[in-house]
Amino acid sequence: ASGNRRLGVEIHASGVLDSWSMRKARPSPQKPWAHGAVVAVALACTPWSSPTCRAQQLPGPGSPAAVAGAADSVRVVVRGGYPELHVDGAPFFVHAAPFDYYRLPRDLWETSLESYRQLGINTIDLAIPWNWHEPREGVFDFDGRTNPRRDLRGLLRRITEMGFKLVVRVGPMIGNQWRHGGYPDWLLDRPEYGMDPISRITGAYPPPGENRAGLRGPRAWWDTATHRAYVRGWLAALARELAPYASDQKLKVPAANEDSEKLQGKEVSGPLLFVEVGDFPAGDGSGMAVSLRYWEALREMLESAGLHAPVTVG
Repeated sequence: ASGNRRLGVEIHASGVLDSWSMRKARPSPQKPWAHGAVVAVALACTPWSSPTCRAQQLPGPGSPAAVAGAADSVRVVVRGGYPELHVDGAPFFVHAAPFDYYRLPRDLWETSLESYRQLGINTIDLAIPWNWHEPREGVFDFDGRTNPRRDLRGLLRRITEMGFKLVVRVGPMIGNQWRHGGYPDWLLDRPEYGMDPISRITGAYPPPGENRAGLRGPRAWWDTATHRAYVRGWLAALARELAPYASDQKLKVPAANEDSEKLQGKEVSGPLLFVEVGDFPAGDGSGMAVSLRYWEALREMLESAGLHAPVTVG
């Protein structure tokens, strides 16, 4: 995690997510993430099963190529009664930092990432704003054609080539540090959102994202049909960009890459460790069932679009 947040992992040997359980199942040693893990930045992981790796060619010239046959590479094991995160069969401690690429000129990305690497950062915490990459309804820009700072494809390739792991926050809300929390202005023009002029000018959260009955968003969002429909389109588009970098993929880093000497020509697991879909609700936890149902719906949207990765809430 980034900033003053710390990443931890909690595993329940019973295979049930305690009072948050969405389904009961026996733990599966072949699918170490299935039904048993709660992955935290004080967060819970919804259960899923990792599919068999599929061969893919990643987009863009000189990009890593995915190789079929990759086994599950991100798992939680218990040692001495304590959970331990393993990546590619070895213990892995996340030293992460945020990279707000949408705030930085494109030509500073390289030097900024290199500075992180020199400081010992091994994981990039990447928030991806919906309104930045879908500036108009149905018009997505992931290659920088409308603005160089929208070149998410180039950024994902470079993060992989430099040997970083990746934690991605896909929204639909990424936090109040960005206009409307990342929610598109064109969607907020619709009358059902009822945004007053001052809130629109100041970039405030949309009304459904406000704190209601101890929940920040999930209950109100679940009840908003327009939100669910448009979020599905956003997550489907983004999932297609992220899927080649999932940890169940094996990537071959180009041998000509001078900045990745240890990785040159070698097969490595995709860098994507976790996908965050929202924030854990404040308050006493009332209405948790609705929150779980909403998060599970987001996870299913990502998975149905081809992204199979551990899904978390912050």
